[in-house]
Amino acid sequence: MPVSADETVGDLPVRDTGLTPSGIEGLQESSTSQNVKALQAVQQIIREELEDRFLRIHDDHILLKQHANKQEEKIKRETVVESQRKHIEELEHVRDTCESTKKERKGN
Repeated sequence: MPVSADETVGDLPVRDTGLTPSGIEGLQESSTSQNVKALQAVQQIIREELEDRFLRIHDDHILLKQHANKQEEKIKRETVVESQRKHIEELEHVRDTCESTKKERKGN
C-alpha cells in the first residue's frame, strides 16, 4: 500500500460561515454584562495608572522648574560678574591711556 507524503492531500477546504446574527443574541446578552464588568475594571486600572503617572510627571516638572530657576540665577550672577570684569578692564584701559598721555606730556 503506497503512503502519500502529505496526509491532508485528500482534505477539502471548509468554509467558515461564523455565527449568524440570530445565533449570537444569546451570547451577546451574557457577554455584554461580562464586557461591562471587564471594561469597568480596565478603566479603574487605567485611571489609577494615569493618576500615578500624572503625579510622577508633576513632581518631575516641579523639580525641573526648580533646577531651571537655579540655572537662571547662576547665569545672571555670572553675567553680572562678567559685566563687572569688562567694566574694570575698560577703566584700566582708560587709566593706562591717561597715564601714558601724562608721561608723553611730561617728556615734551
